[in-house]
Amino acid sequence: MNSVPASEPAPMRFSITLERMDCFADCPAYKVTIHGNGKVDWEGIENVMTMGRLDGKSVVPRNKLEKLARQVDAARFFDRNHFGEINEDLRPQCSTTGSTTTCSFSSVSHFCSDTVHARLTVSRNGRTHDINNDHCDAKPGLDELEDMVDRLAGTAELIGR
Repeated sequence: MNSVPASEPAPMRFSITLERMDCFADCPAYKVTIHGNGKVDWEGIENVMTMGRLDGKSVVPRNKLEKLARQVDAARFFDRNHFGEINEDLRPQCSTTGSTTTCSFSSVSHFCSDTVHARLTVSRNGRTHDINNDHCDAKPGLDELEDMVDRLAGTAELIGR
């Protein structure tokens, strides 16, 4: 009896990048990307043990990649604005006077001092979105997503703390 090896599934059309920015203290600054084939790329920028680039430093198993993609959905990543806030009503506020209708969107102003900023960028099926999480207020789902990327990518050993 001849057995045919199971074919490898095609890489997911998915990638996620986590960038942790420098702060006034000695916060680790780095960029890590998990690709749809599971490969992990690292770039140590400042205040980390492993400085510079390490491409393909490790591989995340397919089942964990799929779990990560589900976490992106659970966090409603693509429903959030650039600051990570979810606007449930994306329709403009309009008023009509006579034959003139004026519409406006509400804007969000943001100010936050020395916190550990993180930028998450997700690309999936030809769509890319990024969020700058300033960690000034709670944004359920985003912190958990950042933590999951760090765990899967093994950043703790590269940070060295």
